[in-house]
Amino acid sequence: MKGRLRCQCFSFDETFKKHEVKEFATMFFNDSVVRKILETEEGLPLNDCDVTVSNVPCTLLSMDIFNRCVGTVTHRTGRIKFCFEEYYESLVITDCLKRALCIRESEFYNLFTRTEREEFLFRLFKHIVIGGELSQPNEDLGVYTNFVKNLYRDIVSVQKIPGSEELKVVSLVYDVRVLSNNHTVYPASKAHVNTFAYLIVNPIKRHVIALSHVYGVGQF
Repeated sequence: MKGRLRCQCFSFDETFKKHEVKEFATMFFNDSVVRKILETEEGLPLNDCDVTVSNVPCTLLSMDIFNRCVGTVTHRTGRIKFCFEEYYESLVITDCLKRALCIRESEFYNLFTRTEREEFLFRLFKHIVIGGELSQPNEDLGVYTNFVKNLYRDIVSVQKIPGSEELKVVSLVYDVRVLSNNHTVYPASKAHVNTFAYLIVNPIKRHVIALSHVYGVGQF
């Protein structure tokens, strides 16, 4: 994923309104400054673009759901178990962790509920585990969980609930696609299970993070 996982932060002036997120995203991707500095694989066209936006739940505050992987898809040491080779779309699956994340018929698929699989943290974890086209799988679960934990902390904002010591997520996350003449141009024209783009909005600080990845051969 090196060189293909892109994360950029932008600021905005107006109050963010959740019910107007499509308008917000459309203005963002058509903004002249954003177009100049947004890192993309193929570039954005000069004409105005349309944007599709879907909400991604983002409520989790810890990595606890991935503790279930230990002793199931990994050995007790955290070393990921291998499995017979099988295919998921264009991916070759050779270990039990990817089976749990990707293969619906897997004996490990029910380690995570449907609600958990919709969470941004789960999505992020799945993206990182799948990796890029030539990525070498790591045998240590901790390598993945530590990387995702640090990335999640960097891009998702939390604050204390008033009158309490408890925390809550304040960031709002959206899966986005940019279209020109009804064809996807961002994150890429060619769809892939690990080609993605998210907008992560902090409505309090008025920051928005563009996080994207285009599946392919990364840098060495």
